[in-house]
Amino acid sequence: MSHRDRSYTRILSVPVMLIAILVAIGVPTQGFCALVIDLPDITIMGSNTLPTNGVLEVALTLTGADLASPPPVTSYNIDFTTDGSGLTFAAAMNATTTPLFTSPAFFASFGTASNPKAAADTDGTSVATFNNAGLIKIPFTVAPGNLGTTYHLTLNSLTTEIANLGSAYPLTLIGGSIFVTLPEAAAWKQLSLVTVIGISLMGAVKLRRRMEAR
Repeated sequence: MSHRDRSYTRILSVPVMLIAILVAIGVPTQGFCALVIDLPDITIMGSNTLPTNGVLEVALTLTGADLASPPPVTSYNIDFTTDGSGLTFAAAMNATTTPLFTSPAFFASFGTASNPKAAADTDGTSVATFNNAGLIKIPFTVAPGNLGTTYHLTLNSLTTEIANLGSAYPLTLIGGSIFVTLPEAAAWKQLSLVTVIGISLMGAVKLRRRMEAR
């Protein structure tokens, strides 16, 4: 092999190695900027006797070059599912916190209590996207007795999209979760019980030492 051929081979090996490294660490090789929908990770205080209510908000994140040059959109569809039982979603609503569409020409909520779906459209009027633009907010309820349960939320890649005049943009979808933890009152009661036990043990140790010292 000539010196020129060896140099050419080395040049080609650099991007190949870079791609291999990116694949190995799980970084997409199709550019470093994308519109992202990242469902939140929520922790709520549950109850053994009463249902617990909350609100999940879904937003659009801009990364890379899209931050400097936000793409215009005319519509979006959101579709996600949850696992387990005891978690139900009500009808989705247009976002009220920094909404992408302040007054969409069309907004619809459909799907089921465990598979919420929503769609919005501006009737062909393009709107510039922006980072943390609100898409939907959706109330949810956790049934009593689900303390310690984590519900996983998964976006449906086939029907979740951000589009401009019918052409969908490349979109990165990241799931979220809802974790049901102990209510504050119960947590404080447990902490108080542990504190009382600790103080009692300390008192018993001190008393024993006094008895032994006599």
